[in-house]
Amino acid sequence: MIMINLTVRDKDKLSISSKQNNPWDYLSNNGSYTKNKIKTHIKERTLLRARRQTLTCSYCQLAITNARNDAFDIDHILPISVSLFKCKSFSFKNLAVSCSRCNRTIKSDDYSFYIGKSKRDSNKSANYSIIHPFYDNIKCHLKVREIYDNVNNINLVIYKIVNNSPKGHTTYDYFKLQDLVKDSLISSLGIRKISYENVYDQLSNL
Repeated sequence: MIMINLTVRDKDKLSISSKQNNPWDYLSNNGSYTKNKIKTHIKERTLLRARRQTLTCSYCQLAITNARNDAFDIDHILPISVSLFKCKSFSFKNLAVSCSRCNRTIKSDDYSFYIGKSKRDSNKSANYSIIHPFYDNIKCHLKVREIYDNVNNINLVIYKIVNNSPKGHTTYDYFKLQDLVKDSLISSLGIRKISYENVYDQLSNL
């Protein structure tokens, strides 16, 4: 990937705009080329970071190229539609690659998972009840296993909460990961009704 390089002037505008109440409006008023250039730069930097980890959703951890997650988003973890977090518009630590399900359908502009008292607390893991893509090592809280069988057209998903992690539990519940487990069984095995316990019974017998 060819990265777009920002000039010193671009970086100055980025620094100034991040302190404004409406950062993107400030960029628009100071030249659409600079705004588009900076947006492209942010997108490429975020995607480059994600590809080092294989292109997976930062929340459900499933491959975004998979059929059920055929679109990806670059999500602002703390939504910049909320005035308190406008200053996070250009912060790379507030950006995460996400599947459209986790970002648009579930998370959207919600930030109930943020338990900090002010925006100054946003750079600390302890102020997020869910696993933060930057401030937490997700594998210390939640693991996922995808089981593929191309012959029988089976694609199963199972999650494991590590050491009964509170963040693992909250992330599992917040992003409704149980539904992904059930849906994978229903679509792969043709099961119409299945309980939470039966999901794990089925997978443990594979």
